[in-house]
Amino acid sequence: MIKRDTSPATLSLAIPLLRHITEETRGTEIELASAGVLANALIEAGRYAEAEQMERDRIARCVMQGNYRLASSASGNLFVLFRRTGRYEEALRTAEEMAGHTRRAGLGPWTQLSDEVQRLQALNVLGHYAEVLAAVEGHRAQMRALPEESAAEETVDLWNVREGLLDTGREAALRSGQWETALSLNAECVESERRRGADELEIAWTRFNDYGPLLGLRRYPEVRALLRDCRAAFEQESAVYELGLVYGALARLENEEGRPASAARFGQTAMRYHYQTGQPEACAIGHNNLANYIELAGGAPDAVLAHRLAAGIIRWQISSGQLSATVRNLARSSLPPEPPSFAQVCAILEQIEGVRFRELFAKLPQRTPDGDAAIRAVWEMARGFDLEQEGRRRVQEVLSGFEPLLQGIAAVARGNSQPRAEIEDLLPKLEEKGWRIADAVRRLWAGERDAEALTAGLDAQDAALVRRALELLEAP
Repeated sequence: MIKRDTSPATLSLAIPLLRHITEETRGTEIELASAGVLANALIEAGRYAEAEQMERDRIARCVMQGNYRLASSASGNLFVLFRRTGRYEEALRTAEEMAGHTRRAGLGPWTQLSDEVQRLQALNVLGHYAEVLAAVEGHRAQMRALPEESAAEETVDLWNVREGLLDTGREAALRSGQWETALSLNAECVESERRRGADELEIAWTRFNDYGPLLGLRRYPEVRALLRDCRAAFEQESAVYELGLVYGALARLENEEGRPASAARFGQTAMRYHYQTGQPEACAIGHNNLANYIELAGGAPDAVLAHRLAAGIIRWQISSGQLSATVRNLARSSLPPEPPSFAQVCAILEQIEGVRFRELFAKLPQRTPDGDAAIRAVWEMARGFDLEQEGRRRVQEVLSGFEPLLQGIAAVARGNSQPRAEIEDLLPKLEEKGWRIADAVRRLWAGERDAEALTAGLDAQDAALVRRALELLEAP
């Protein structure tokens, strides 16, 4: 029943029955399995502290009994709990421990790959995108070689592992701005779902993942049509979490098309849905984006600051890989001499219907003793943030990523025509992503060598690319 329906009413009916089953099976061979079903229901009901203690006890007892199969399953439940509550470093450690239990249980290659997917998901939320993408590419090749019918015992559905790996790679590509890679991985995932007969809600949810890359490529009409279809599918099923994401996406689209006030209204609607589900990272993203929209629309500075601080507090408490981006946004703001109090921040945030920031904060991991201490920690990070050093670091990252292309540009300028056609095809795609170097490259190929003239009107990162191409051209 609770695999089909995890509504509060259903869980409130199921949990007492499951507790009774667990008590009645105590001391029998199915006791630990029964306790696992109860723990899973408690997680779905948001009763995380109780579920965590049950699963920790269950893992310890399974290991003592040599029942590594159940220890692996219990670790999987604990992993889900840590992901939902923003405890990502603990989630990563749990995924690694789970993999050890799976191997000791003698479970097959698909189950072992499933554990690896969960480890990569934890690395994603901690910001290790390049590492994740490299691993996903390696595992895709491994996956193609695995038999559809495993000779060993498996505790997972093969399609679930396949789609989970593809989606984890898509997320890493999205976070690192590799739009075409993200679209390609997601298209493969949708095709897998259609082959196995997934329902329309599941397919709509996967298709929704295309909105970010399409937005990055500025294909706005496609984004709007996609979001319209997804919102209809989510409303049909009263999918609260998904509706929060779709309204957040609509806000971002409105902002991209130059309507920040409209974006802020959509952003507030998204926040109401995010707080219904209570997922920390979704709430942090919502606060961060809403701050940007309010600022662009000329809204109240204290509201902008409150939402940025809210995003920073959440990400500080949960050790999010996105914390540095929030701190950077705060550092770029015009900060007053002293931070507002936690009570002042909450009063501003909770003017939005359904936003219950105090309640959310109380459920987060407590890296600091209270809200004022959390604000102070984030505030000091922003005050100490070196924007110039960060700018130099980002330029170095860009140069490193573009080095093979810049080598090719310099080679063409020296008279090697072989890479020219490929680079010519690539330049318009880079323009779509916001890299304005095509004109400078063609002028460079035409013989122009004045760095000041070639970089006039370019931003710091584009100018750095052009200067690096000149350096390569002038090198022996």
